[in-house]
Amino acid sequence: MTPIEPRHDVAFYADWPRLDECVFQYSFDGLLAEETIVLILSGRSLQMVSTVLSDHGLDIAELVETGRFALFDADDTLAKIDGPSGVDWAAVTSLANDLVDTASSAGRPVRLFGEMVTMLWNHDRVTEALELERFWHELSGRRRLDVLCAYPSFIAPGVVEPMNLLCGLHDHVVSIRDGRQQLDVSWYPADTLSVRQARHHVHALLAPVAQRHALVDVDLIVSELAANAVQHARTPFSVEVSQAGAIARVSVRDGHPAVPVLRHSSASAVGGRGLALIESLADSWGVSATPAGKEVWATIALY
Repeated sequence: MTPIEPRHDVAFYADWPRLDECVFQYSFDGLLAEETIVLILSGRSLQMVSTVLSDHGLDIAELVETGRFALFDADDTLAKIDGPSGVDWAAVTSLANDLVDTASSAGRPVRLFGEMVTMLWNHDRVTEALELERFWHELSGRRRLDVLCAYPSFIAPGVVEPMNLLCGLHDHVVSIRDGRQQLDVSWYPADTLSVRQARHHVHALLAPVAQRHALVDVDLIVSELAANAVQHARTPFSVEVSQAGAIARVSVRDGHPAVPVLRHSSASAVGGRGLALIESLADSWGVSATPAGKEVWATIALY
């Protein structure tokens, strides 16, 4: 069987159900494609994926016995590579090569999902987490693997630079839904300069495909969404952009739980017209609470 094209992607999830959805869909799609699946998961995720795949008519025991499916506990696996002074990189290399050799022995393409890096990150071992991501990125290309990582959507002081570095260590940021649709996600501090930076970033991203009048509207929408995050939430924020045909979707997530309310202010009022402007420019828009704060999104036709 022809090896898959190497791929190392990352997805972000807001809550446990979204992570469950990600792990299940990634595994299910790989099994349908006759690939070997390797999952290195926390205890709750191990139980979930086994249960859900069984509910879809798959015999997990048979898949494991025939080498199509391999499940590893992330805590136990991390303990094997964690030395007294931090991650033992020789142990990482040995363990990963043994794992991939075993998974690929039947000649099937291999896809791998793991939570070890997320565990390091959650224990404030960010530098080691980023180094482990670099390792997986190099391994995916060298051994022709499909690797997917998933992280909770962090909105916290000090997280902006590491999150942008994290995204850069993957081939793509992808949506958990919609069949790994590619996204662009960028992170910004709660600073007035971030409004301009976010606007310029999205403008440059969509300029090759958008008509001029649509770009003007996109600029205004991004500016309003980012300014709201800086002025009202006063937390770091992320900007997510996706495109499906002629429609672009832009969303801003921040770390404040207060959901803004649409107000139609008078012409003489100072402020308070942000959502009304977005409503007038966007094809559709919405606001929703998230476990870490909220998301405000808008869609717009690019041509």
